[in-house]
Order: sequence, then structure tokens, then C-alpha cells
Amino acid sequence: MITEAIALQSQALADHYDWTQNLYIDLKNYARLCNQMMEEHEDLIQTFIGEAKRHPQAARLILYETDKSLCEHLVVYLQKSQEKNIVSSDIDLKASVDSFTSMLLHGMLRFSNFTTILDYSRECYMQTCVNLFVRGISTLPLKEPGGSVD
Repeated sequence: MITEAIALQSQALADHYDWTQNLYIDLKNYARLCNQMMEEHEDLIQTFIGEAKRHPQAARLILYETDKSLCEHLVVYLQKSQEKNIVSSDIDLKASVDSFTSMLLHGMLRFSNFTTILDYSRECYMQTCVNLFVRGISTLPLKEPGGSVD
């Protein structure tokens, strides 16, 4: 089951990801893809979070290895963005990507357990994660294409 989940995520990444070279748009698309993958495997993720201490190898595999390829692609993209002076050169990209994906994972867990008590939507949560992340790593003002600076 774990191997199948990893293969499906790798395939989704290969089929889905085209970078536009616009940091805001690309991170918004990345967040949607990441969220979609987590939602598709939500039961498995929650099971392995609960079983992490009893089965650390299996938990590591499903919780960290499944999104490794996705994260590596984002790190490479952000490295290229650093070379273009779009992303600050003084940040650790692996730690930054880990922070970003952790925010998305936390959101998926919150929405699966507390949907009725939250005063905002999943889309709003993802949008906020993207805005915070882009503002934190970017050397440019946050701007949606055709829109104004936030």
C-alpha cells in the first residue's frame, strides 16, 4: 500500500507539474497538488502519525518519503529562483520547503478533524500558507498576475 502511494504521488508529480516561473502562481499550484495528494491518502497519513512510535520505519516511509520527490522539485525550483534573485539567498531551502509542507499537512489534519469549528475554508488556509511563505522567502512584492500588490 505504501509503495503504491509513493508511485501514485510520483506519477501525479510527473503528469501535473509545469512551473510558470511566477513564484506566487507556482507555489499556489504546488500547495494545491500537495494538498490533493495528502487528502487522497489522509486515512493512511493519520494512521501512520498515530503509529509512528510503534512502527517508526513504516511511518518515516509514508510521512516523509512519499513527498520527498515533490519537495526535491520545489527545492530545485527555489534554487533557480535564488539565482535569479527572486528568492532570498540567506535562507535554507530544504528547511523552508519542510516548513511550507508542514503547514499544509497541519491544515489537512485540522480540516479533517475540526471542519465545523473553523471560521475559514481550506482554500483560504492554503492561500494564507502560500502568502506567508512567498512573503517570507521572496525578494519581490507579493503580486497575483494582473492583480495588485497585497
